[in-house]
Amino acid sequence: MYAGAIAGENLGTIENCTTDITIICTGTTTAGGMTGVSGTTGGDSSTIKNCTFSGMITCGSDGIGGGIVGNNFSTVSGCTSSGSIAGNTSEGSAWAVGGIIGKNAGSGNIKTCTSTSSCTVKGGVSTLVGGIAGKNEGTIASDCINNAKVSGGINSSAGSGTNSCNAGFGALALLAVLPLVYRKKR
Repeated sequence: MYAGAIAGENLGTIENCTTDITIICTGTTTAGGMTGVSGTTGGDSSTIKNCTFSGMITCGSDGIGGGIVGNNFSTVSGCTSSGSIAGNTSEGSAWAVGGIIGKNAGSGNIKTCTSTSSCTVKGGVSTLVGGIAGKNEGTIASDCINNAKVSGGINSSAGSGTNSCNAGFGALALLAVLPLVYRKKR
């Protein structure tokens, strides 16, 4: 199931939209401030441009949540997210939570986006949390700005940082987290 303030699924263009909405999902729902999913697995010409999200998204067990898009196969550019994206631990753990994108798939492209979101999964296990993307398999351009507050649950990969691109499942994020994990185990 897909949930979004503008569309559940985007196969076209979403441009110059602003949302301040609360989306609360249960189960394996994929949710985003604009759309739950954008594009198709093979990649296409779907785009999201110059959109702003300032609401709240709460994902259920194995859910994916992003301030702009939950699961992205398209190009997202010029977007800003200052909302709250959280994993609902009473349902288990959200699978991927990100300030701009929950999961950026192989054909996904994120550029000139800014996140000041609060991205949190409390008590969940094996989750992916990032200021720009919870999980990145695609492209995140170096012109993205991440000033998000990011925290994960047990065994989570959480990316954080200021004025840099980070994804919960990316080299920069893992390098930032490993020293914290190591210190916790002492």
